[in-house]
Amino acid sequence: MSCRVAGYTPQHLNRTFTRALGVTPLRQLTRLAEEHAASLLAEGTLTVKAVAAAVGIDDPYYFSRVFRQHFGRSPAQYRTAAGSNSPS
Repeated sequence: MSCRVAGYTPQHLNRTFTRALGVTPLRQLTRLAEEHAASLLAEGTLTVKAVAAAVGIDDPYYFSRVFRQHFGRSPAQYRTAAGSNSPS
């Protein structure tokens, strides 16, 4: 739903969301995508490229860099630590 349809400006929605949850909407979406990616990697049924695509990132190398920044290890290392022996 558009902010304007709801009667709010994007800035108001952003400010209200941040006050309520302590993070911006963009940061919250990023966190959710990171956690979803981690879950998919732990399941071990998808390749890293497929996990990247599942969370909306077309470049698996960029995904790996972003994932490493958040989790402190590569997607492959995360998968291994989670006990999954699945495709790379």
